[in-house]
Amino acid sequence: MTDDDDKIRKEASRANDIDGMSQEQPSEQGEVEQVGEQQETNEPFFAETNQGFGIDFEAQEAFADKQQSSADENDLDSPVSSMPVTTEEKTDSFDASSVVDDFLKIDLEQLDQEQKELDTAYHEHTYWQLKSNTICDVLGQLQETFRAILDGILPVYQRLASAIPDSITNRYEGIMLCKKMLDRAVKRLSPLDLDAELPEAARLDPIQEQSVRERITGMEKQACEKAIKSLQREQRVGHGRHISEAQNRARAVEKQYLNFIDRTLLPIIDGLDEGRRLSAKAGSELIEQHPEQAIDIEHWFGIYNELIKQFDETFAKIGLYPRMAMRGDDMDYEAFEPLDVEEDPALENEQVKEMLRRAYEFESTDGQARYIIRTGQVVVVRNA
Repeated sequence: MTDDDDKIRKEASRANDIDGMSQEQPSEQGEVEQVGEQQETNEPFFAETNQGFGIDFEAQEAFADKQQSSADENDLDSPVSSMPVTTEEKTDSFDASSVVDDFLKIDLEQLDQEQKELDTAYHEHTYWQLKSNTICDVLGQLQETFRAILDGILPVYQRLASAIPDSITNRYEGIMLCKKMLDRAVKRLSPLDLDAELPEAARLDPIQEQSVRERITGMEKQACEKAIKSLQREQRVGHGRHISEAQNRARAVEKQYLNFIDRTLLPIIDGLDEGRRLSAKAGSELIEQHPEQAIDIEHWFGIYNELIKQFDETFAKIGLYPRMAMRGDDMDYEAFEPLDVEEDPALENEQVKEMLRRAYEFESTDGQARYIIRTGQVVVVRNA
C-alpha cells in the first residue's frame, strides 16, 4: 500500500466516525450539549504532523493542564472549600462576670438615689408627726388659758350686763362661741388618728451578687442580658413602691394636719378678729354714752386683744404665723384676695383700704422658708 492510499484510508475513517457521531440522537438536551462540547474540544487534538494527519499529543497534554487549572480555580471559589477544616464550630467567648459586675455597679448607684428619696419621705413624715403631737399639747394649754381669761373678765361682764345689756350681750355671746369652737377642736384631736410613735426609717437592700449569678447560670449572652434587664426592672419597681408608700404616708399626715389648722383653728381667731374690728367703734361710742362705765368698757373690749395674743403665741409654737396687710399697702395677690373694691381719695388704686381676714403662712420642713397655707381678704381701692 502506498503512502497516498494510507492517507486516503485515514481520512475516510475519520469522516465515517464524525458522520456516525452526528447521526446519534441524544435522549435529552443536556446530552446534546455534552456531545457538542466533546466535538469542539476533541478537534484540536487532530492536526497535521510530520508523520501526517493524526493526534497532536502535545495539544492534548496542554488541554489537560488547562482543565486541571480551571478545576483548581473552581475549588477555590466554592463555599465548601472556604469552610474551616476543623469539625468543631468556633464561637465568640462570653464573659458573664463582666456583665454581672457592671449590673451590680449600676444597681448601687441607683440604690443610693432611691435611698435618699426614701429618707426624705421619712423625714417629712416625722416632721409632720411631731407637729401633730405638739399641737395636742399647745391646744390643751390654750384651752386652759382661754378659760382663765373668761373667768377673770366675768365680773366685768356681769356689771356691764346689768347697766347696758343691749350693747354687751352680743359681744359676750360671740366670745363664748369662740370658746366652744376651741373646745370642739381639742376634742377633734382624737379622731385625727395621730400616731403616737414616729415612723421608723427603712433601708433598701441591694441585689446580692450570688442571686444574680444563680439567675444567669448556664445562659447564653442574649438570654443573660435579658435576665439582667428583668432583674433591674424588678429592683426599681420594688424600691419605687416603697418610696411611693412612704411619700403617701407623709403627705397624708401633712394634709390631715394642715386641714385641721385651716378648717378648725383659724376660724376661731377669725371670729375674734371680726369681733375686735366691729367693737373698736362700738367701744368708743359706749364710753361717750356711759362715762361712768369707761374702765369696765375698756377692760371688756380689751379681751379681744388678749385672746388673739394667746392664739398668736400658740400658733408660733407650731410654726404658724399671720401675714398682715396694713392700710395703704400695695395689693399682694399672692397672700390676699380682694373681697371688695371701694373708692378712697387718700389712697391710690390697687392699695389696701382695709384687711378683713388675715393670711397665714407656715414654715417649710427645713425651717428656711415660709409658704402661704391660707390667703387673707382685703378691701382694695379703686378710684373712678
